[in-house]
Amino acid sequence: MFPAERHPRRRRSARRDERRDKIEREAADYLLSAAEETAAEYDRGIDTDSAFGDPQRLIPDYARENAVDHIVMGVHGRAEEDRSLVGRVAETVFFRFPVSVTTIR
Repeated sequence: MFPAERHPRRRRSARRDERRDKIEREAADYLLSAAEETAAEYDRGIDTDSAFGDPQRLIPDYARENAVDHIVMGVHGRAEEDRSLVGRVAETVFFRFPVSVTTIR
């Protein structure tokens, strides 16, 4: 038996998690950089940031801490009758945070 911290599979899993996290951070940096460049082409400025975790908590917390006055977020809502038109994260942000929220589908 291996102790949990020395188990070979757990180490591989941790390395995979580190690689995945690195790829996600690089992808976020690339996308946010592209958004900033596009805004600059139209003589506009935008503030961008990325975080990893529970978006239902992260988005409102970030908005409060940084005095955000407008949130723009993509959605992939469902069209089923028993579901709202936006996903749970957008719905939570929309109904629990008192700023303008624009959703893009």
